[in-house]
Formats: sequence, C-alpha cells, structure tokens
Amino acid sequence: YTLESMRQVRDRLNEEGIISITFFAERWWIKQRLNQLLQEVFGTPPIQLNITGTPWVMYISGYTGDTSLLQALCADLTCDVELPIIREPIPLSTDDWPYLYLKDRNIPFSYWIVLVIVLIIAWISTRKVFPRVKGMNWHFFYLGGAFLLIEFKIITELALLFGSTWIVNAIAISAVLIMVLLANLLIAKLRSIKLSMLYVLLFLSLAIGYLISLNVLLPHGYLTRIIGSTILMGLPLFFASAIFATSLKQSNEINLAFSSNFYGSAVGGVFEYSSLIIGIHNLFLVGAMMYLASWLLKSRH
Repeated sequence: YTLESMRQVRDRLNEEGIISITFFAERWWIKQRLNQLLQEVFGTPPIQLNITGTPWVMYISGYTGDTSLLQALCADLTCDVELPIIREPIPLSTDDWPYLYLKDRNIPFSYWIVLVIVLIIAWISTRKVFPRVKGMNWHFFYLGGAFLLIEFKIITELALLFGSTWIVNAIAISAVLIMVLLANLLIAKLRSIKLSMLYVLLFLSLAIGYLISLNVLLPHGYLTRIIGSTILMGLPLFFASAIFATSLKQSNEINLAFSSNFYGSAVGGVFEYSSLIIGIHNLFLVGAMMYLASWLLKSRH
C-alpha cells in the first residue's frame, strides 16, 4: 500500500482496466490515506463503497462508467457509495515511509515505553556479562550503533527487490556474514592498514548507496539483482566490518570494546525507529554521522 506500488499497478492496466481494493479500515485517517493514495496515482478520486454496518471499504479506480449503476447494485448488496471524509492532511505511505497504520510522522508513546525498556535491559545485560568493565569506549559504541542502522536499511531495501519473504532474509543475512568474514580475513592478512583510508572508503560507499536507488536493478534478471545489490549494499558492511576488526586489533581493552559495541548496537536498534519520522532512506545519513563520531573519538582511546 505504497505510492510506488500503486503506480506499478496502474501501469499494468489496459485502457479499460480498473483496480479494486477492499480494506478493513477501522480509523478514518486510514480510509482517507487510501483514498488520497489512489487519487494521487490515477488523477481522480476513487469510487468509495462502504459495506453497511462494517469498517469494510471498497475503493475502485479507473472506472469511468455511471456511478448510479454501482449505487443500484449496492441497494441489493448492503453497501452504499460514500463521499470521502477529508479532515486534515495525512502523509501518504511510500517505499521510504511505508507505515500505513501510523497517522503522522512520529514515534508513538507506546513505542517509547518499549524502547526505554529495551535500553535498560541492554544496559543491565552488559554489566552482567562484563562486570569488571568500567566506563564506555565511545569509538566502539558508535561503531555498534551505526552498523545496526546500516544493516536495517539494507534489509528493508532488499525487500523491494526480492519481496518480503524468507529469500530476503537469506540474501541479507548471507551478505552480512560474507562481508564480515571477508573483512576479517583481509585485516588478518594485512600487517597494517590506515584506519583513515577505511573510513574514507566507507563514507564513499555510503554516499553511493544513498544516491543510487536499488530500483535501478528491478528491470534486470534475478542474478543481476543479487550481484548488483550485494555490491551496492555490501560494500558499506565490508568497510564497516574492516574498521571494527582494525580497531579491535589495536585495542588494549577487549572487554571494554565489546561491551561498548554491544550497548551501542542496542542504541542503534532503538535509533532504527527514527525512520518513523525521517524515513528509511535517511537512516544512511544517521549511520554516517555515527561513523563520523566514531572516527573523531578514536584518538581518545
């Protein structure tokens, strides 16, 4: 139920084709969002049929006939043609902001409660596993947080290429593990490597991933999509893993590094929910800022 998806539906219709969507809309703003979504795509408001006495609504777009015929049919089928209720501007759901059941761009209060609980559990767990560790290594903290953001964004965008099925998880998790393995093998083989060079390559790969959408791969075959997405989305993971491996190799306090990285990962997981406000695509920018912070704080440790 995103703008891009509905455009693809429209492009598959012939001249006399129509689209019909039946939806259980319990909130007025969901009904309004679906109405405005179809109006944006087709250029005219959809015909909106309400199933009498229920939240079920049927939307019909592309139909150019007489609506009175539909009204006559509804008389026998306990439905009626209703006018849409437009109360206030509602953001449309898109591939970047696909949150159909969220009224506005914000993080609901109930989410905040759970996220705070997650952070508390993560903090207690860190102290239980590493009882002798004191303080925080902010370099590794930001590395953990940024990696979670980048990984979440990549998995979400891969769903646009391959669909939200087990295939996406298999490809995404495999790509992450392969890139981490290759990065560790590289750092293990090299006696020395400049951390600054790895950061420059990381920021370059993040910029490429931010500017080039995976949608460019959609017209191509399955194998091309796998290879192309692995390169575009895998390079940031590779350089991020190489930075972590290099930093860990140089660290004199391994337990502090791991504990800080673990808690940073939990914070990064919480920051994923900023996509409810800024969209999924901009998580790359948040991740880039966290990587920049980790680079600037490296000298302190």
